[in-house]
Amino acid sequence: MQLRPGRLMSEILLVRHAEYAGTRHILLGRDDGVGLSEAGQAQAAALERRLRGEQIVSIESSPRLRCIETAAPLAEALDLPLLIEPALEEIDFGAWTGQSFESLTTDPGWSSWNKRRGWARPPGGETMAEAQRRIVQHMQRAARRDPEGSIVMITHAELIRAAVLHCRRLSFEAWSQIDIAPCEIVRLTFDAGETTEPSRQPAGLGPATT
Repeated sequence: MQLRPGRLMSEILLVRHAEYAGTRHILLGRDDGVGLSEAGQAQAAALERRLRGEQIVSIESSPRLRCIETAAPLAEALDLPLLIEPALEEIDFGAWTGQSFESLTTDPGWSSWNKRRGWARPPGGETMAEAQRRIVQHMQRAARRDPEGSIVMITHAELIRAAVLHCRRLSFEAWSQIDIAPCEIVRLTFDAGETTEPSRQPAGLGPATT
């Protein structure tokens, strides 16, 4: 991309956390009692090797343990502080937190939420629109704060989906078109507060999981 002289670009790398035990089976949500599995630790190490040569100026993480453990190797390798950012927190799934996906298939509310992500709310939880608002506003603030270099944000699949839907100007009902694998990187370039079309880099560490 050609830039005009004096023009500043900020790049945000949204990264889904690495795998934890039960990634394919449990809606962990904001449950913080589970760290990375052995496979997830290997994914986090591979992520560090992949990004260590980039001009990263800041590393942020969701407060969840699985995100912190994903971000820690990169922060240590680059000798950068690991910033815990509440705006990168997982969607609040309320009463669904910790349930198996198999058990949720019999819940009419779960079916409604997956069909109508734009307005449906998990019981006692947060809508996708609310989650999208906080991640987009945070990315905009971060881009103004660090107008040069790359900002790494370790977060969750639903937050990354919400950001991509916003950048592509797609409705929430298009969520199922966007599958985010563990440790997959989505790059967003900010130019004077505007985002470009996101580019995605598959993790290259095996098949995508839900």
